[in-house]
Amino acid sequence: MKLRGLLLRAIPLAALATGASGQVPDLYDPDVVADVRLTFHQPGFWQQLVANRASETPIAADLTVAGVTVPSVGVRLRGNTSWLLLPAGSQKASFNIDIDCFVPGQELLGYRQLNLNNGWHDPTFLREFLGYRLMRRHGLGPQCNFVRLHLD
Repeated sequence: MKLRGLLLRAIPLAALATGASGQVPDLYDPDVVADVRLTFHQPGFWQQLVANRASETPIAADLTVAGVTVPSVGVRLRGNTSWLLLPAGSQKASFNIDIDCFVPGQELLGYRQLNLNNGWHDPTFLREFLGYRLMRRHGLGPQCNFVRLHLD
């Protein structure tokens, strides 16, 4: 399953880690649309995500971004309006990824939590993105970037 056009919003908790090449991978490079892959090990993961949405109970998945794989992250669906007003049968949901949910202290490039917003009522996907970028330019708000989300 592949969801397109999700906006990555992260809560930075530490400095970015240095990659094996000595360069620092950047989740927020404005010139790159990153591929984010969530690999679930249990069958029926989508039904479980939907069933757990109201209780905000995460399920385990492996997360791969920028060539880095982090095992056993907690994934849950997020949002009320952005979930309830989706067209019937749509799987274009917003996600919360808690990187240290099951492995205390675990990080991805210095981050412990990622929020993937679905731009549920913005066909251009620009309203939220430009708003966050403007706030960041003035030293406020979270970082953001576009990503392609792959669910396996």
